[in-house]
Amino acid sequence: MSRASITASELMAQLNADPEFVKRRADRDAALEKWSKRLRTEEEPLLADLRKVGWEVTSAWELVKTSTPYPEALPVLLSHLSRPYSTRIREGIARAMAVRDACIYWSTLRDLFTREKEKEVRDALAVVLSAASNGSLITQLAELAKDPANGSSRLLLLRGLRRSKSPTARETLAELANDPALAKEISSWRKE
Repeated sequence: MSRASITASELMAQLNADPEFVKRRADRDAALEKWSKRLRTEEEPLLADLRKVGWEVTSAWELVKTSTPYPEALPVLLSHLSRPYSTRIREGIARAMAVRDACIYWSTLRDLFTREKEKEVRDALAVVLSAASNGSLITQLAELAKDPANGSSRLLLLRGLRRSKSPTARETLAELANDPALAKEISSWRKE
């Protein structure tokens, strides 16, 4: 015997009639609002410094979404990246630095990447290093991608190597195509 199907609106009506469901949803919404408010308060020093250089944003994540260049914001972001913010804020700061103009901070970003313990922030820093890499940095990017100590973040470093026309990048990708942790990703490019 099959169950009768119901529409989404009928299901929502049933759920909204259940006091336990309504309470769980209200509790979840209240917890989410409390967490969001805490993050907004915590991020305020960064936002104040960004306003000083002309960027009126409510979160570093807004910079991630903009197509307008913001080179004047990069030193501010970098100065806040090593501060003791929560993981979500540090991840947003790092992701906001994932632009070509960040290449001038590559050494510092690489050092932050190699010391970072939080996976989300480490992955965001890998995205930054990949985006900020250029011809003069490709050898360093290749070394990071080859190092198994960099864990799953190496997958994100591959983007910079793939984008490069450098022989070093091509040689590194050919070598990494045999690395069990990276082979599947690299082989998927041939199918595109």
